[in-house]
Amino acid sequence: MAVWKNGPPDSKEFQCLAFRFARKLRELGFQTPQYDHVYLYLIPELTHGEAAFLEGFANRKGPRAMACNLKVGVSPDQWALLNELERTEFMVHLISNALHFLAVEDSLDASLVGQVKDLMLKHGSDLEIVQMRKKKGSLEVAVSYTIEEDSKLYVSWHDVKTNQSGRKLVLLLIRSKDAPSLVRKVSISKEGITLIPGDSARDKAQRIDYIGLMEFPIHVPIQ
Repeated sequence: MAVWKNGPPDSKEFQCLAFRFARKLRELGFQTPQYDHVYLYLIPELTHGEAAFLEGFANRKGPRAMACNLKVGVSPDQWALLNELERTEFMVHLISNALHFLAVEDSLDASLVGQVKDLMLKHGSDLEIVQMRKKKGSLEVAVSYTIEEDSKLYVSWHDVKTNQSGRKLVLLLIRSKDAPSLVRKVSISKEGITLIPGDSARDKAQRIDYIGLMEFPIHVPIQ
């Protein structure tokens, strides 16, 4: 999901908001029909906060449908009255309103939209996307990452038998979208946790930028 500007606002942070919202929805199992991309166009002419389908674009339904285009209203005058925090909260509500509109039109799970909106407002840029979980014996492991200007990759673990937990910041991500390529598998042993990267040509290409920053696979001791 991306925010395309035809009016205010215009910043990397708002793109991060859209990606964060979309990735959390995907983590929770939110599904769309044929399309797998949603584009939001900010339109000053539309009523502030209102959402509608954008005319003149290919239909979101059909065998070749890949994207859904929505327009959402942002009044420049009302936007100018908001402080930084209010603008962030407004954008979260704006994205939520647009996706709720889409959920009603396409019979999607609107409850997940509301759930993610609440998480976004509560945690802000600290909201983590859980990429994968694995359990071996009594040890449960989760790999997660944030989506912000300085995205972070984390690994956390919990031993249900001893009730001991741990967490480590593994890597500062150059791009949040790198996380799936950097960790495709998780291995658990007595020595610790091993985060194993992907082996495809695309995965290897994305790791090039991390040469000198991190050695792969990533070993995390848990003792």
